[in-house]
Amino acid sequence: MEQYDFTDTGNAKDIYGLLDCMSEKELEMAREAVRNIRETAQLAQFERYNAWFDHTLLPIFKEYAQMTSSLLQIERDNGTIDVLFRNSGGLDITENCKGMYMALMIAVHIFMDSDAGDAVLALTYDCCRIVS
Repeated sequence: MEQYDFTDTGNAKDIYGLLDCMSEKELEMAREAVRNIRETAQLAQFERYNAWFDHTLLPIFKEYAQMTSSLLQIERDNGTIDVLFRNSGGLDITENCKGMYMALMIAVHIFMDSDAGDAVLALTYDCCRIVS
């Protein structure tokens, strides 16, 4: 049996009492420390997201691009990843592409078009919405 207990909040609530007793200078130092902690946490989240993407979605995209003889382009920018498939013969997602179904479901934006005679499928992923 697995059990996950989130009922004990620990000492997190104690921080409010501590803040009430601080001087302005101490509050400014605490504010800076909290900002640093938050930046470190966001960087760690971004790194976890990239690792998750590389191990989970990227192999699916490579397999699909190979199966459809498509050009695959990946662009990473500030917590979002844009994935682009381009194929002159069209893009079909069949029952053999089960990973692509999942990948489509978690994309925050899906764009389909044709460009210079090529079928184009663009998917956007946002790290803040997937991995925490």
